[in-house]
Amino acid sequence: MEEISVSGSKASTHSLFYHLTLIYISGICFLILRYLKGLFQISKLIRSHKCKRIHKLKIIPVPSGYPVFSFFNCIFINTASFGKSGAKSVFEHERIHVRQGHSFDLLITEIICTMNWFNPLVWIYKKNIAQNHEYIADRQVTVKYQTGRYLQLLVNQALKGNAFSFSNCFSCSNLKKRMIMMTKKQSNKFNILNYIPALFIGGILCTAFTCIATETRFHDSKDRRLRQVKVNGYNESNPHRLSSLFAGNPSWH
Repeated sequence: MEEISVSGSKASTHSLFYHLTLIYISGICFLILRYLKGLFQISKLIRSHKCKRIHKLKIIPVPSGYPVFSFFNCIFINTASFGKSGAKSVFEHERIHVRQGHSFDLLITEIICTMNWFNPLVWIYKKNIAQNHEYIADRQVTVKYQTGRYLQLLVNQALKGNAFSFSNCFSCSNLKKRMIMMTKKQSNKFNILNYIPALFIGGILCTAFTCIATETRFHDSKDRRLRQVKVNGYNESNPHRLSSLFAGNPSWH
């Protein structure tokens, strides 16, 4: 009877593991499909509009109601919506994203979020990464252009929302925080604090993987014990000898 109970518990554990794995893979597939849909829409924008090249940059004109954003070396913008001076500052903002490779950062965070979609901390970290990109671009633009005029452009563009979660959008991120960051000095101490969330999340992921590996070794050891019981001819008619095999492991009783 004890062997039957252990086998039933093992079957129940395997069933739970199967359903959790199915849910996990389904979440990954959903996010991959969403990402591919976004790539298809960007590709469609590039194909349907005539690109203008400035050095290594591709400038793709978009409709006036479309948000301004950049994706790798492509900048999607409607210059007619801003006027001459406004278009220059917005273009400079997106050019900073391209020059500093912010799309690569977002691509990495997108992969991390896809593989760890069940962890809310990675989504918070992804949002903070995108916000930090905007702070960097805003600060460099306001060195060259008038801050008041630039803030007005941000407010006007905020209503258009974000284009894609994996792109650097001019109007995305918290507008109030961006205004605060543009009007205050940023210390080196604050820059160092930006890395704390990454270290925190990395520690949690390492701990989770260690626990999973320990649990796997535990079940493997338990399975070997059960196979040893069957090979040596232990059965329910000799419960005392069966119990002695698991002595010292209270979690198996």
